Amino acid sequence: MPAAGALDARRRAGEILSSRLHAARGLSSQHALFLVLLMVGAALRVVVTVAFRPGLLFLQDSYEYLLNAAHLQPGLVRPIGYALLLRVLQPVGTLAVVPALQHLLAQRTGRSSSAAGRLSDPG
Repeated sequence: MPAAGALDARRRAGEILSSRLHAARGLSSQHALFLVLLMVGAALRVVVTVAFRPGLLFLQDSYEYLLNAAHLQPGLVRPIGYALLLRVLQPVGTLAVVPALQHLLAQRTGRSSSAAGRLSDPG
């Protein structure tokens, strides 16, 4: 039989989970338009990613970044930061993950900008 402390901890965890779910429902109803646009954007990204598999390789840009990632030598024009990101993604073995990650980062940037705008709104 569980101790009273364990039962209290479970009850508190259940209450916290319930309150967070309630808050999430409230947020989703308040920001329904934003959520719809976010989902439409994600669906469009999936369609484009599937249509242009595994990602477009442009003559100059893409190959230089891939070479920088392979050798970890920054170019004069291209810094090493993006090449390091590509190097981290190298074990995945496909370039399809790069546009997907870029999309996730763009969505995160949009959400952060939206949150910053709400925080700076004086009204």
